[in-house]
Amino acid sequence: AQLSSAFDSMWTLNYPTPTLRSGESILQGLPEGLARWQYAGLLHIAPFMRNFHLASALEIGRGIPADPNASLPLFLEVAAAPEAVVLAAGLQSDGKRLFDFYKPVYESTQTAAMFRAGQLLKRAGYEDEASGWLARAASRGHALAELELLLSRGAVKPTPNVAAKDGHFKSHFRAGLMSHIHMESLGLPPALQFLLLNQDVSEPFDACMRNHQESRIPVWQKEHTMEGTEYNLMEAYRFRSWWHSAMVCWLDEGQRQIANNVVAS
Repeated sequence: AQLSSAFDSMWTLNYPTPTLRSGESILQGLPEGLARWQYAGLLHIAPFMRNFHLASALEIGRGIPADPNASLPLFLEVAAAPEAVVLAAGLQSDGKRLFDFYKPVYESTQTAAMFRAGQLLKRAGYEDEASGWLARAASRGHALAELELLLSRGAVKPTPNVAAKDGHFKSHFRAGLMSHIHMESLGLPPALQFLLLNQDVSEPFDACMRNHQESRIPVWQKEHTMEGTEYNLMEAYRFRSWWHSAMVCWLDEGQRQIANNVVAS
């Protein structure tokens, strides 16, 4: 015990606890100029991005003990944060340019926070509050949020129209059942399962994903040629490329695509 006490005193003497300063106080201590402008631009965005990632970690226990009750207020704080145009007011020079560069990241983070807050509230039984946040995320193009709302209203019902392994034809019953079990085994939420393999819901996004790929493949082929490699359309990395296209279409054009499909049905 004496050794431990002596060691603690020596450690404190050699390595004192650092004094933490707020981002605002650091900003005030910077002289007028480039560094101050850039710091101001980041200070308008970074805290919200930090809180979103902390909330995500708390919800599932990634690196820290899980605590969904602590994650919800963080998600709500990010979801209810000012719009980017409000945060950008008053920024100068390189601070404004830096803010504009990260603006899409901030806006996507805010939409994601609306969706995640809606999910947590729904699980806790607060249906009205959940619907409000899901509707706000859906209004910004979040396909999963729109699908969650449609599922809760009964506007979209589970169907056996699961895509077969070729991706186009309908699977046979046993194969469709196995696909469902595989997705459940991976822990995929029901709404995401619809977007991935249910033909009634997923196929309306096909054109968007195809256009996204077609507009970029020539660029990727050129980039690979410059690196001395071939961009092979049959390689497995193409799955990861298609996944990127899917996320763009689900999150930027999701609401319109799903709404059109429901009306058509």
